[in-house]
Amino acid sequence: MAAARRQWRDTQPIHDAGQYVFVDESGVATDLLRRYARSSRGTRIGDHTPCSHWETHTIVAALRPAEMTATAVFDGPMDAVTFRAYVE
Repeated sequence: MAAARRQWRDTQPIHDAGQYVFVDESGVATDLLRRYARSSRGTRIGDHTPCSHWETHTIVAALRPAEMTATAVFDGPMDAVTFRAYVE
């Protein structure tokens, strides 16, 4: 197996690592709030919701070896149309 890996690696063209760009996606939802909590007797626990409107936002960025570029935030989940718009 090691010999096969070595042979495969030797047949691959050598590329500069600086030319690679990785796309990373992450999501944020505004409904990630505590529904229940504990507090001392006689006190209240409060939390803030953005006008009770639950939303999802997608954050996308291009990661290069030396920097992060082309960051974008989209309302809603990532789909094919949104990804094409990001790439363009």
